[in-house]
Amino acid sequence: MNHVKYYRKQKGLSQRALADEIGVARQTINLIEKDKYNPSLNLCIKLANALGTDLNSLFWSGGKIMSEKKLSEENLAFKNKLEKLASKKEVLDNAKLTKLFDQAIDRITDNESVQSVASNLYHELQANFAESDLPSYLIGFQLEIARYAQVASSGMTMGIFKK
Repeated sequence: MNHVKYYRKQKGLSQRALADEIGVARQTINLIEKDKYNPSLNLCIKLANALGTDLNSLFWSGGKIMSEKKLSEENLAFKNKLEKLASKKEVLDNAKLTKLFDQAIDRITDNESVQSVASNLYHELQANFAESDLPSYLIGFQLEIARYAQVASSGMTMGIFKK
């Protein structure tokens, strides 16, 4: 696990701003933060310099950053599902979708309830996208989170995002 996202947020940079500063695509930063892309040593050095830290702290320090909270099993499972969907080409190619998923991932990482994040994401997808604009796997996910938010709002949870 790397700490690029942590240091980027500490500097108040968006993925786009960091990408522009070091001369890569925003998607590259997104994939590095999700541990889906192994940057070259040269790129690692550029990242460390831009974020005002050293390589060891950014990529190889043991343990978690102290300010990161331990996620519940359900939050972690939901975060993993969001990250998997966010790394798909159709999402990465759509800035609006990428922003929605990045915001949802940030909220779940901050230990906001799955119900709250799922409900918000469902409503944002409904408000901003026609069903015909979404890939079929996102329509299925949208139905899944709608059911979860509805059942969880009654005080029950289904645990559908648990491993």
